[in-house]
Amino acid sequence: RNLKTIPFGEYCTVQLTPTYFPTEYGFNAEEDYDSLRAGDSTLVVWLATEILPDCILGVNGTLNFGYYSDNDIDRDPEDNMEIFIDHKRERTIYNDGCYPASCSVEINWASTNRGIKIISRSSNRYPDKHMTLFSIWLGPANDMTVLDVGHYTGLYGAGVWVPYFFSNASCPGCNNCAGRKSDRAGAYYTFYLPDTDYYYVQVQWGASEFSDRSYVQWDKEPTVDSNIMMATEADNDQLLTSGNVWLDAGYHDLYVGSAPDGDWWVLPFCRIQV
Repeated sequence: RNLKTIPFGEYCTVQLTPTYFPTEYGFNAEEDYDSLRAGDSTLVVWLATEILPDCILGVNGTLNFGYYSDNDIDRDPEDNMEIFIDHKRERTIYNDGCYPASCSVEINWASTNRGIKIISRSSNRYPDKHMTLFSIWLGPANDMTVLDVGHYTGLYGAGVWVPYFFSNASCPGCNNCAGRKSDRAGAYYTFYLPDTDYYYVQVQWGASEFSDRSYVQWDKEPTVDSNIMMATEADNDQLLTSGNVWLDAGYHDLYVGSAPDGDWWVLPFCRIQV
């Protein structure tokens, strides 16, 4: 096929089954599986190479990995999964902080890439204490847009609800906003910045029936005095743009949510672009 970039609005799913994502070492928790979870093993390796679907091979895009940590109080939070693209380790995810809400990470995928390998390491052999990787899909090349705010990397404070039950946003496409009734609550999203340069952030804010105020900050939880953007009731259903910030190339986390500032709650947010 011709090398190309996956168009916006199109996605390609990797089937996490024995046929398309087989174990190379160790055992999956289920023999006939559709998600990756270590079985009676402290080390499990899954590998998908040339059996990846045609809509991924030869295409530039962004791979999204969705996962849950286990909810057993005796799980080992240091258990982890390493994600490799070809032979390079890109990310490590841990068995903690991602239940009941799932977490996700995004990794750039180039048209020249050929394989995905997952290595699960655990201190125990109990499948019901192991973390689960439940989805891998390829989306558009990372122009640094988050259309689904439920695909966060992680949470801080009280976290967020997606969809937010109290949202009454009327902005276009704002039917799945994030929010929370708390004055310290939010989510963070990981972006890969290709160059050391100035970057700005756009956030589509929604609205709710409450008095809300939210903040945005790079690489740390925002506060009243440390943020690149503040959104208030006056910004209901508005698209706001931050000032430019100088950032090094590589992975950065963008935090969005409320901060302790007099009991203002999260102003619902619906889309993010960098």
